[in-house]
Amino acid sequence: MEEMTVISNSNEWRPLLFKIIKTRIATMASTKAVFIAIGLYLLSIVALKISDFQIEKVAPGIPKPDLVFGYTYVDIMEIFSQLGEAGRQAYAINLIVDSVMPILFAAAVILVAARAFPRFWLPASIAPFLFFILDMIENAAFAQMVAQFPNIDPSLVAFTRSLTMIKLISYMIAMPTLVIGGLIIIIRLIKNRGATGKT
Repeated sequence: MEEMTVISNSNEWRPLLFKIIKTRIATMASTKAVFIAIGLYLLSIVALKISDFQIEKVAPGIPKPDLVFGYTYVDIMEIFSQLGEAGRQAYAINLIVDSVMPILFAAAVILVAARAFPRFWLPASIAPFLFFILDMIENAAFAQMVAQFPNIDPSLVAFTRSLTMIKLISYMIAMPTLVIGGLIIIIRLIKNRGATGKT
């Protein structure tokens, strides 16, 4: 009987916890918070582009492996070899900078979804949250590859390859939510200000 009571109480906590999280996010998703989140995300993109430029200076024309869809072990070995020592060091720094962007991207998309699509914010939050988790793991894996080169573990490349593909797909799925949701919020804001101005 005691065991059944514990299970029942546990099941009761799940919808309550979900309701608390939902209410909390809805409260946080003010128009001001949304624009701040988008602004911070855009700043992280600028910082990442600056870091990308440092790689381009020492290894022009060499793609970043975390942006290559479906790479193989041979592709990674070739890219890392072409980057050279200076390029690999610049890429290691780039991975650190890149670890900030997915957090801000996920936060921006989730807040935009909660503000623009309050009934559907949870399913709309799956892709950006997945992108955030996978990108962080992927960055750690690539940092390990930089440390291992030229003796990179093929199994690490195979594991990271799957992360990269799912990560890029998640990003492409999440981006429309950010763009369309952002436009909806801006249109609503303009309409509300127009209505206020007429009164």
